Amino acid sequence: KNAVPEDPVTGNAQTALVPYWAKRLGKTTLEVRQLSARGGAMTCSLVGDRVEIAGACALYLDGTIEV
Repeated sequence: KNAVPEDPVTGNAQTALVPYWAKRLGKTTLEVRQLSARGGAMTCSLVGDRVEIAGACALYLDGTIEV
């Protein structure tokens, strides 16, 4: 097990879940709560074929990657 803590919310998962639930519920914006151990909340909006995700975050790394 590594020393990196669990990501409290998974924005990537919302790119699949939001289009499904938005259509099913007839909404374009959803308030999402992830019930992981650390928990977290975000606002997700379906805009065309994209999902916009908003919420609080913390920067833990800043740098440059050269390829």
